[in-house]
Amino acid sequence: ACHQLGCRGVQVAGRSAPKLEAFEHSWQGSAPAANLSVHAWKELDWLLPEASLVVNTTPVGMAPAVEASPLNAAQIARLPADAVVYDLIYTPRPTQLLHLAAEAGFTTVDGTEMLVCQGAKALEIWVGQPPPVAVMRQALLDCLAA
Repeated sequence: ACHQLGCRGVQVAGRSAPKLEAFEHSWQGSAPAANLSVHAWKELDWLLPEASLVVNTTPVGMAPAVEASPLNAAQIARLPADAVVYDLIYTPRPTQLLHLAAEAGFTTVDGTEMLVCQGAKALEIWVGQPPPVAVMRQALLDCLAA
């Protein structure tokens, strides 16, 4: 998606060297591969000052470890002032990552909309007609608030 949206480059930092290598290998020969670079997690600190968008795709911050965050406050402070922090996790709301980022003044996005859109697309494929996305979104928000 980042490639399709015209991002100059996509930097992926991973915690597991074998998984990171497999991820990089899976993109070889594709159009996005030209803009994709993979990095060990320890390289994250020097990547952050250049990041306009940070996307957490790890489970760090999910129950039961809801106080955990893949980035600490000092790392978040290294981001450019106009960066956006997006956590694909949708519960808790906000995650610790998004709490820290919002506290530092960054725009934050949680994973609720992604979950709604994935479900809507799947339902459309299954039933062959557009689903009631607004109803689905509200049902999810009601469920998360309960």
